[in-house]
Amino acid sequence: MRSLFKAFGLEYERIAAVDGSTLSDDTIKGLVRLSPGMAPPTPAQVGCFLSHRMAWERVANGDRDYGLILEDDAIFARNFRSVVANRKLFRGSPDIIRLEGWPDVVLTSGGSKRIGHGYRLHNLTWDTYGTCGYLVSRRAAKALLKMAEHYTSPIDHMLFTASSDIYQTLDIKALVPAACYQYLWYHGEAEGPLASTIPSLAHSTSESPPPPKLEKEKEPLSVKIFKELKRTRIKVTRLANGQRWKSIDLHPIGPLNLTVHLSDI
Repeated sequence: MRSLFKAFGLEYERIAAVDGSTLSDDTIKGLVRLSPGMAPPTPAQVGCFLSHRMAWERVANGDRDYGLILEDDAIFARNFRSVVANRKLFRGSPDIIRLEGWPDVVLTSGGSKRIGHGYRLHNLTWDTYGTCGYLVSRRAAKALLKMAEHYTSPIDHMLFTASSDIYQTLDIKALVPAACYQYLWYHGEAEGPLASTIPSLAHSTSESPPPPKLEKEKEPLSVKIFKELKRTRIKVTRLANGQRWKSIDLHPIGPLNLTVHLSDI
């Protein structure tokens, strides 16, 4: 990360992250406030939450209008420096600007604004995950410290999913295409210092056989026609509103690649 920042000419402050494995059960219990039915977090998830809170404190107590928060496994598009320094990005004073991509396909919002350097700024109207790179305003950082006093869900769910109070309260934008990407998702694997300490919960460990498929009753022709007309109407409406299904990939200009030896870290 030091080599990447040096290549971009970016000043930075390294914040020592919270190691979740060092947190006591009582500390975690005092921090966590879960809705009924939610699975308890891992210590690593709580540590990640606290690490981002420390970054928000730096922004809230600083003298800059915005702070750039980056996790230590981010990779950057080669024009990253240009876009984060672009004044057009901050027009309207959004609270949070998501810079990170996500490999799953999402329905992007219409009414986006051209930023330059091949980017557009969208209202974040879709659920997405990851917190490896985002800008947060000083005003929003102060609000986040109050709104996220306790752990209620993983940090990326708090910020970037529609069920979150933060998502519904703050003005959150997203850069398309992405200006940064988490190393794991971009390369498909990560080892050594770049490997996550937060276990993936995406895949079930159950070995139970799948339930048998039930035969569907044939629908009347009139029902099929009605459904097809409804799908067509939705597609036309989305097209007219400028909405598109797409994955938020790293900018086509490609990543800034530097050869970094682990012995230098």
